[in-house]
Amino acid sequence: MVCFFIITFHKCSYIMSAFIYKNKPLESIKIDKENISEMKFWSNELKCDIEELIAAIQEVGNSIWAIRYYFRIVQAD
Repeated sequence: MVCFFIITFHKCSYIMSAFIYKNKPLESIKIDKENISEMKFWSNELKCDIEELIAAIQEVGNSIWAIRYYFRIVQAD
């Protein structure tokens, strides 16, 4: 019962995150690398591993705009 609640809560949290992020301009969104649900959301959105996302944050900062640009350049090479 408790496990089901946690899974359900996580899915609701994920859907809410998707709704919030889609209504903001990209330059104002910052990824919090301490928040695991946010990291999972963005790794899914950017189609990369969490480790790759952490490396990108360390390289260019936590702005989603900069990270998307970084992945565009890295994937082009």
